[in-house]
Amino acid sequence: MATTAIKRNLAPTYQANPSWFTKTKLFTIEILVKEFFAICKYVYYSIRYFCDPHQYNLDRPTPLQKQSAKIILLVHGQGAAPATFLPLAQKLQAVGLAVYTVKYESTEDNPLPTAVLIERIKELAKEHPFEEVELIGHSLGGSMAARLAFMENQGGLNDLGIKISKVISIAGRLLFIPDAWSWYCPKLEGELKILMQDYARNNEQAELFTISGVKDALIPTRSVHIGLQKNQQYMAPNRRHFETVFATEVHTQVLMQTLRWGSIAALTKAQ
Repeated sequence: MATTAIKRNLAPTYQANPSWFTKTKLFTIEILVKEFFAICKYVYYSIRYFCDPHQYNLDRPTPLQKQSAKIILLVHGQGAAPATFLPLAQKLQAVGLAVYTVKYESTEDNPLPTAVLIERIKELAKEHPFEEVELIGHSLGGSMAARLAFMENQGGLNDLGIKISKVISIAGRLLFIPDAWSWYCPKLEGELKILMQDYARNNEQAELFTISGVKDALIPTRSVHIGLQKNQQYMAPNRRHFETVFATEVHTQVLMQTLRWGSIAALTKAQ
């Protein structure tokens, strides 16, 4: 059954400009119906985060976080918000990691606004001097994270002594493959072509780990994993697109990868 789901994910029906009815049908079935419980979780965490965003220490450095030589920046997907990552962020914080979020808006003219990530990293660096960054992105956030990490000089961050050394892309479209949802980000194709060119040239700049959901109907599996070695990817069984960011097994993979990226002892600057 899993094999059938993967094959179906690899070869979705492609329509360059589907009708309003087709778009509405896709959105209703694949998101509102099949991912109803994931949407409910998103609403729940959004309310919690909205009521008191500062209590989670994801927007500004705390004295303890300032001791870390490495930070993690969580990048949400299109149409979502930082609250999407609240369950994962709390697990990362529980093992002593310095975790932050970023808020952005993607537009048709600027589908991957990497400048927002650059400015957020620079803003954090003013209060919290650090040397390395791990970007964890979901959906379009994964595309943005990879785009910046493999960009030449990482958008000028390297000149400031800051290096993006790892990217974890959760259900992020990294390779453009025409599918039933291509209309959702119509100008993303050009950005992803540049991303793949940069990745071919600069893939040693950062480590890339990709995660997909076996039942993800929004992003083709081949778009997520881009031919990486098996130990650089994970496929979450029975998970759809939005479910991946809340899934316990995905959180476990992220924690394992992040702790391997730098041990807790290495995260703290030598006194």
